[in-house]
Amino acid sequence: MTKVRKKPKKNITKNINKKSFIQNTPNIAEKLDNEMVAFLDTEFLTSQVKGGPPAKLVSVGFVVCGKEFEEVTRFHSYIYAEDKLHDRFQEMTGIEEEDLLSAPDYELVMEEVAEQLEAWEVSRVYVWGPDKYVIQRDLLEYRKDASKRTKKIVNRILRMIKDIEDIYSAKLDLQSAGIGSLKILCGLGTEVSHNALDDAVDLKNIIKHIDLEGCSEYMLQIMKKYTAEKEVILSILVDTFISKISLPMQPVPEIRSISGA
Repeated sequence: MTKVRKKPKKNITKNINKKSFIQNTPNIAEKLDNEMVAFLDTEFLTSQVKGGPPAKLVSVGFVVCGKEFEEVTRFHSYIYAEDKLHDRFQEMTGIEEEDLLSAPDYELVMEEVAEQLEAWEVSRVYVWGPDKYVIQRDLLEYRKDASKRTKKIVNRILRMIKDIEDIYSAKLDLQSAGIGSLKILCGLGTEVSHNALDDAVDLKNIIKHIDLEGCSEYMLQIMKKYTAEKEVILSILVDTFISKISLPMQPVPEIRSISGA
């Protein structure tokens, strides 16, 4: 578990508008004048079988920041699991089975997450994508033996989480933009590490760039063209696949062996 700095004695001024929690947040930078927020990411193990079990949470990371996106602390931890990790998952995330077997258990990790968010008086936790849904399904599917206290803590965290993918995608007039595409758009590099903490920091830096500096129209047009073409290609591939599996089965010609003279 990554070590974190203790909260300074100086109090952090808060002026939380509860109504804003249920409204779209077009500019996170404006909230940071009076609030502390966190950017969070998770890594989760998915089934390789269609219709298989829900994703299982195996890692969580976040960064807390204040005015002008200045970081005050970071947190990262793996979560104990005995699951067999498929090659694709290990290749993408770099997570090994030994990392999970030696990790703290679920309850300890989620309680530490809650303590850090409370210590820094975080008002909102931002994610990009399905992280909130994954945490929620993971709690229901795999943490049935967790204590009532832990379940209450996790549900409190879930209420703090806000997915900003749709809000900022609409703001940029982009569709299907992932962290990798957004890093390119903002001139922040091309690599996505698929490490929960690294990706949380990337998200923070992306939103900081969009809110404080904006994106060039030229790069936006290139990204729009790229995402549009990607959607078209995906649609063609899906249609092609469906048409192929819908074709009637053709008889397989007999294969005769050829004997040498």
